[in-house]
Amino acid sequence: MIDVIRAGLLTTIQDLGRHGYRHLGVAMGGALDRLSLEVGNRLVGNRPDAAGLEITFGPTVLRFLRATRVAITGTEFGATLDGKPVYSWWSLPVKAGQELVLNAAKRGMRGYVCIAGGIDVLPMIGSRSTTLAGHFGGLGGRALRDGDRLPVGVPRSVSCRLLSRGAGVRRQSACLVQVRTRGRTAAARPSSDRRALGGPDSRVARPGVRKFHRRST
Repeated sequence: MIDVIRAGLLTTIQDLGRHGYRHLGVAMGGALDRLSLEVGNRLVGNRPDAAGLEITFGPTVLRFLRATRVAITGTEFGATLDGKPVYSWWSLPVKAGQELVLNAAKRGMRGYVCIAGGIDVLPMIGSRSTTLAGHFGGLGGRALRDGDRLPVGVPRSVSCRLLSRGAGVRRQSACLVQVRTRGRTAAARPSSDRRALGGPDSRVARPGVRKFHRRST
């Protein structure tokens, strides 16, 4: 379970939407930034279409009533967990009773919080997404309010393995390297083999970049 201490300007439950019902007048809806939601779900071991929280602008405060794993994707909120800064686009272990604070968005408008097991509200027409105009889906067809309590599903077996191994969290023995390119994020294990190709501006690059290029070609 998750307690919503502060809901923020507009926070809703969203998944990848409803497919195949347009002929009945039901829009697909779902997360506006589908990639961010899918990446967040994969980081915590969920199916890519699991329901998470779509947060518009913030600020939002969530309290977790049991240990779990979360991922924050989308825009940058300058998030903290019990007052300590945490990474976005990363898989974060959370202990029971801890509070996640997402401050006002620094860039962009929307971000996502994905929880291992997903937000487990009742599906309607094949989706847990909130449709505000139709007043259905999500939690009563509305945006979240201060004091709401959200049910969380049972994590998949892969989520349990992630919890035990700490995947996506820096460790002494090994770590995952976060790569962000135009809003897309991937994880890869460190490697000593790095290659670089010179571009049209190679000659005006900083000395450190030129040195790396010479050593890698």
